[in-house]
Amino acid sequence: MKKRLTKILSAMLVFVMVMCLVPPVEAAASKVKKPTFDTDMLLNYYPKAGKDWISCAMALNNNYEDNSWKITKLKSSNTKVLTVKKIDNYSGIMITPKKAGKSTITFKATKGSKTYSYKCVVKVMKYENPVKTLKIGSKNYASKFSKMDYIDLDGKKNYEGKLSIKTNKNWKVTDILIYDAKTDKVKEYKNNKKIKLKKNQSLYIYFTNTKNDNHSCISILNQKW
Repeated sequence: MKKRLTKILSAMLVFVMVMCLVPPVEAAASKVKKPTFDTDMLLNYYPKAGKDWISCAMALNNNYEDNSWKITKLKSSNTKVLTVKKIDNYSGIMITPKKAGKSTITFKATKGSKTYSYKCVVKVMKYENPVKTLKIGSKNYASKFSKMDYIDLDGKKNYEGKLSIKTNKNWKVTDILIYDAKTDKVKEYKNNKKIKLKKNQSLYIYFTNTKNDNHSCISILNQKW
């Protein structure tokens, strides 16, 4: 659930990249604590996305407010699978998946006299559209997920009706959540039940592929950017 909520928060910042963040971890200035970073990660790449290529910005501690850590010696062990780069004035890294495969990201983080080393094994899988049908009321959004895993609505009105999801072969729904950006609350929903996607809310549907153990989350964002 922690990783799922990470993506929920991240999608609030999506334009042509996905920002993956969770609430900040406080640290007293006099006590420098080691920031956390995932030791393994699963990402998709989007061969049909064209110019709308998706990268993922990962922060130390997943903390987007503390930008005082300096990232050095950042490297991807397999640049054909993914590339990495530092983000200016930001204690995190940008990851861009290129093709299916595995790569290990290594880097160091320094703050004052403290330096820590990190290693994260990343598995990259080709994005597949998990839905044959995705309806809210009579409107079917399934075809909009052929290239990428999110769509933006206008954020000007509520979308209401029965949620009806039929998956493509080998995919199954594992969770359905709506995140409210105003209240910062998450609520679970069920397939084939009535939902109301309000302004400033986003719908997240999680899937597992029973054949290759891939995981996917598609998002309908009803936000004003």
